[in-house]
Amino acid sequence: MKNNKEDLNKFKAIFLAKADELTERYPHKTFTSWEIIAKVLSEKSGYDVYYLTLKADLDVIRLIAEGLSISSIANRLSVKSMYVYTVAKTWGLSVLDSTLDFNPLLIYKEGMSAEELEMYINEILPIPITPKGARDIINNIEKYYDFVEILEEYDYEKS
Repeated sequence: MKNNKEDLNKFKAIFLAKADELTERYPHKTFTSWEIIAKVLSEKSGYDVYYLTLKADLDVIRLIAEGLSISSIANRLSVKSMYVYTVAKTWGLSVLDSTLDFNPLLIYKEGMSAEELEMYINEILPIPITPKGARDIINNIEKYYDFVEILEEYDYEKS
């Protein structure tokens, strides 16, 4: 138990020192805890901050691509709804007002158009989706797959 407390104190000192350094370097900017943590992790691991951020956000991105609403994602991951909204906004995703009755990742085929998805879904769902809804779903899915590919390529280049 003593080692854990010592380790926590070391981490705390490292993060506080980084916060002081960033505040001194950029006196008019306020940094979030994540920005400070990501900077420290980036420096220690050699991984880019954007890689670490995308890696941290990937669970939320996947659930958005699966058609879950902000509140459903927040409940499932035990995070605040604002965090889910911020992740969606950061990565250019469209969040849904309510959770879909199906997982669009399961029916999506590479290159599928929004029109194809809309026709397929509207044949099976009692409440149809709109053309905009279909475009948003396709956008979310394609970005999710793009992000997974980016992370895999980055990991491959690092190894």
